[in-house]
Amino acid sequence: MARLTAFARRFLPLLSLVLGVSTVSRAQQSSQVVQHWSLDNLRAGWCVSFLIDPAMANDDLPRGFRARAASTFPGLSPALSTLIRNEPNYATWIPSQFCAGHFDQVKIGETVLGDARPALNDTQYLGMWLIAGAPIAPAPDSATQTFFLATLRTSNWRLIRLAETALIPAEYAEPFAGKVPESIEDRYRVKMGGTSLTWDGHRAGDSAWTAPGIQQKWWAVNTRGARIMADVRMQPDSAQNVAGTLQFTGKDDLSKSLRASPIRMVGPLMWGGSGSIEFTR
Repeated sequence: MARLTAFARRFLPLLSLVLGVSTVSRAQQSSQVVQHWSLDNLRAGWCVSFLIDPAMANDDLPRGFRARAASTFPGLSPALSTLIRNEPNYATWIPSQFCAGHFDQVKIGETVLGDARPALNDTQYLGMWLIAGAPIAPAPDSATQTFFLATLRTSNWRLIRLAETALIPAEYAEPFAGKVPESIEDRYRVKMGGTSLTWDGHRAGDSAWTAPGIQQKWWAVNTRGARIMADVRMQPDSAQNVAGTLQFTGKDDLSKSLRASPIRMVGPLMWGGSGSIEFTR
């Protein structure tokens, strides 16, 4: 027994040290940066905010993730807040966004995609479908807007290939930004496989205002089935409400969710400033 006790006195501190180093190593690996995207000069950015039925939302989330109800989601858009206040039966529905951004350039590592000041329709397009949700464990920060990144799309095949090197799933989209034919109305359209989403309209209200900063956490599943996270920060210069019409066609999950939503709110339109998306694992 004395020999065992002496062995334990010598061995257990060493074991604790090894386990401690192993724990730190795993923690470091869990937050390792796999790719950093710098987004330069937002030319136009907008989101469609809507709600998804809880059963449908949980079907769209992978195993180990849980959707978050509108009643507990931080920073809910005013239109959605008004809806659930007036119709409490929608408080358990899940906030969702389809967001689009046109940037002059996207920089990934040392690679710069895009020109310094291109025409609006030649900018670098990023489109995201986001569903309010996070892994079941660990519990997410209740004060942070946390989304599951259902799809990430871009108009640049080089960006898709660069994302693939870090196992980040990205798909192609065909965007358009310009004017409605024979009209002064603006048009933003994106074709994504068999789905098409089009907004026609104009800026509304008296003037623009200074846009608030955007800080979000995105969760996703990489091309090997492992979880990844993205720290998203945007600081647009200006924002303004918009008025117009939203049309969409298609039979994919995004189209079905938009069609079933009791509300679909577009805007505001944002422009100027820069941002970043940092993917970690």
